[in-house]
Amino acid sequence: MARLRRWRQGFTLIELLVVIAIIAILASMVIPSALGVRERARRVKCMNNLREIGKGCTMYSGDFNDYYPSIRSPGTTTSRPLASLALLFDQYVSSNKIFVCPSTSDSCNDLQPGQSFTAHGETPASGERRQCSYGYDDTRGVNTKGDIVIAADAPPTSGATGGTTGGTATSKNSDNHFNEGQNVLMYGGDTVFWTTNTKNPMRDTDDIYTATDPNNPGISDSYVSQGAGTTVGGGGGGGG
Repeated sequence: MARLRRWRQGFTLIELLVVIAIIAILASMVIPSALGVRERARRVKCMNNLREIGKGCTMYSGDFNDYYPSIRSPGTTTSRPLASLALLFDQYVSSNKIFVCPSTSDSCNDLQPGQSFTAHGETPASGERRQCSYGYDDTRGVNTKGDIVIAADAPPTSGATGGTTGGTATSKNSDNHFNEGQNVLMYGGDTVFWTTNTKNPMRDTDDIYTATDPNNPGISDSYVSQGAGTTVGGGGGGGG
């Protein structure tokens, strides 16, 4: 009877505190794990996006003498990687969502054929939402080797350091995935992989976000950019 009466009185304060502590410990273990699973799923989706971009570039090159999409500022040789990448939409890449990493808040909902992208993280003009989550190398064309990065998660917004021969290197991982790493797409196929190092592990001398010599991109591992203003000495073409 005494045991029955105590049960009817409910839990003691100490018992309640113990239960709350156990729940808090379990939550601290489960929630980060669930968030990690969700982010890994987003990385896989991001990899699939880059793979579709690679397929689009391959189809584009079939129509433009083996050159990938490439646009220059009128009357100059100034690189315009975001405008170049936008050439894929919507003939070679049918969905504008392909250009958005699911781990970002970027949106391409209002992208129209013939437009250029707004850089990742920037506020689009006139209320438009057509940011691109990826950097692109628009200096490549025929005879490009397959171990060169052609596209990747957007370069980090900070952490720039001086390049060795006049280029601009970036020492941090992309912020698309909380600075933990980036997905990269290799030239000439659908090879995409995740790396936690900004350098291309297949040719480990160059940063994937820069050309070591902007005036001679052929000697560099890669030049993946969202910005404009780089003068290129060759390799690009086919975009008009």
